[in-house]
Formats: sequence, C-alpha cells, structure tokens
Amino acid sequence: MNVLTFEIPGDVQAQQRPRVTRNGTFDPKESKDYKSFVRLVASQVAPETLITEDIKLTIDVYRKMPKAISNSKKSYSRR
Repeated sequence: MNVLTFEIPGDVQAQQRPRVTRNGTFDPKESKDYKSFVRLVASQVAPETLITEDIKLTIDVYRKMPKAISNSKKSYSRR
C-alpha cells in the first residue's frame, strides 16, 4: 500500500457559513483562501496517476491550548 504524508502548516481554519444571494452561493474569503492553500499543499505530494483503489485516511490536528484553559487551576482530567 502506498503512503502519502504531508503537513499543512499554520492554524486550522474552520469552514465558515456560505453566503446565499439571488446570484448564487459564495464562500467567505477566509474559507476560500484556506481551501486553496490546502489544495496547493496536497497537490505537491499527489501521485501522477489517479488512485482507483480503496484508501484509508488519517488526520491528526494539533492546536494550541486556549489561554482560558491553560491558565485555569481546575483539573480537567477528573471529570
């Protein structure tokens, strides 16, 4: 089985709600830009031939801990 591994640097951008108008549906600029960036990074490791077999996808997301939680004296592991 072939393995493709790549990392998308920077903070994760959540998909924002699209705007719906009489002229169509539009992605907010931040969401559109982030999706284009992810597409660019992924295209750099994409194989030359189309993958036609089943795949297994694993995504690891690493985020900074929010200050509100990291400064708290409460222990969240006791719940």
